[in-house]
Amino acid sequence: MEEAGGCARMGLRGVLLALALLLSVCVRASHGLTDSQDTSVLRALMDQWQNSPPTWGQSDDPCGVSPWDGVTCSNNRVISIKVSTMGIKGLLAADIGQLTELQSLYVAAEH
Repeated sequence: MEEAGGCARMGLRGVLLALALLLSVCVRASHGLTDSQDTSVLRALMDQWQNSPPTWGQSDDPCGVSPWDGVTCSNNRVISIKVSTMGIKGLLAADIGQLTELQSLYVAAEH
């Protein structure tokens, strides 16, 4: 009788472990990774700028748990970049056109 209880507990542990694994995969999928092309474009911008925002490049995922400053995402795609008050200097890379979901871009020109 005791052996059957032990098997039931082991079976329950297996089910709980499987549920925990499934939940971790679902949570990761809901946060997901930023579209790789969008990430490449942001890195190209960062490489051409002086004074790029301090959070840019600190993680591999601009839209992730710790999003990059000034970057807004929807469905793992960059939809807005707002860097007008960040003192950025440099060129706007032609790659910006590859952000196919970009809806708004706020940059300020130095006078």
